[in-house]
Amino acid sequence: SLASLPVDEEERLAAQLLLLRGDSRHHSDAVRLMREHLGVQAVLLEGALADALLPSTDAAEGIPAAPGPSLGCLERGLPLGLATAATVEAPKPGDVVSDAAISRWIRTTCEAVEVGLINYLNVRVRVMWAAPDGAWKQQALLRPRCKVSITGHGCISWQNTFLGHSFELRPEDPAASAPVSFTVQHAGVVSIGEPAPLPEELYRHNWTAVVETTQALERKRARAVHRTFTEVGFARAPIPERTWAALSTYYYNNRHAAQREDWDDLGTSMAFVNWWESQTRLIPMPLRWKERWHRELMPTVAAWAGDVQLQATAFYGMRVYADASWLIRHVDREDTHALSAIMNLDQSDDVEAWPLLIDSLDGETHSLTISPGEMLFYESARCLHGRPLPLKGSRFVNAFVHYRPKDDPHWHAVAGSYSGAAVRWAADHIAVRSEEAREMARRLAAHSGHAWLA
Repeated sequence: SLASLPVDEEERLAAQLLLLRGDSRHHSDAVRLMREHLGVQAVLLEGALADALLPSTDAAEGIPAAPGPSLGCLERGLPLGLATAATVEAPKPGDVVSDAAISRWIRTTCEAVEVGLINYLNVRVRVMWAAPDGAWKQQALLRPRCKVSITGHGCISWQNTFLGHSFELRPEDPAASAPVSFTVQHAGVVSIGEPAPLPEELYRHNWTAVVETTQALERKRARAVHRTFTEVGFARAPIPERTWAALSTYYYNNRHAAQREDWDDLGTSMAFVNWWESQTRLIPMPLRWKERWHRELMPTVAAWAGDVQLQATAFYGMRVYADASWLIRHVDREDTHALSAIMNLDQSDDVEAWPLLIDSLDGETHSLTISPGEMLFYESARCLHGRPLPLKGSRFVNAFVHYRPKDDPHWHAVAGSYSGAAVRWAADHIAVRSEEAREMARRLAAHSGHAWLA
């Protein structure tokens, strides 16, 4: 059963697993080759467990059922309950596969990962790799004073490497910091040093006035978008299971590696999040994984919008909000953020409901909550949205995915309305809870300290 797989105290896989079907001729070949692959742990599957994790394809008219694959892998940190949705499959039992092909598949599919390296020091840092012969070889040079923000991680050096490989981050000036050594156990981020302190005058700035100005501008921007795609403007849905398994796993493996999110690039003329009161953090995501998740989510977003042909434009996060965080009601970039989704990845046990206040296309304000594993579709350049009430709780983690009509950066300037396909999708999926909106209005009216909330 699944209970026989190695798990940690959170019921997540405690190792990267190579799955071997016991009745496959590839089984003995893979076991013999395992000494070359120290980053994964081999698990022999038989009976019902093999059928669950390495399932056969269903029979169709005139086509017999195909036997299940002989190999697969599961990622460290994966929730045990999502194991059947996340198996990466490999050769079928009837395939002729050489030792070299099996070994290459294990290496590229089960062991290959991306690791993002961040240098906060004032000096350059050499990325040294421990080669099999014991020598240290330089792989990259990290530029100094990295800043991590939601709009760009250009200073992060993403390295393609393998599980079990060892690295050392060595400052060119040894007096700047002790080296940081690590062995790769999963995809993720590693940093050296601490972010530079922000100027004190930023914390003393009159942010209340800035927020009021920003809020007024955002209301004008929302009215400038002329094209809509759906009847309401937003909807809740579950994150597709395979994508949710991967997102949840990556977040879990890197939950202690969140980096300070820098907002000072915006200057003091605009403000969306109260970072000067409650610092947000980011968990940068590997480029290859972001591309995959962007691609996987596109059909779901397109279906909600009436089967619009979409182009992927941006994938932000993972953003970690802390206690007392709030987010003003705003709209997103017109040229790139036509159709979007907020995905909730985690909430701490002490979090109280932290609703998103969002305007539907008819101008009515609604209050919506989502839980880990859920996402909220929204027309993000048209519908004002935000979380204006301060978060009560330690942690609330979201990721944000955005699309626009394919090859149409000026989509927002052309008037248009929703399609019949979007109406049919809404009839099957949407349930707007107006009682939540009424309760939110009462809470906003009672809230003091920020006049602009209402």
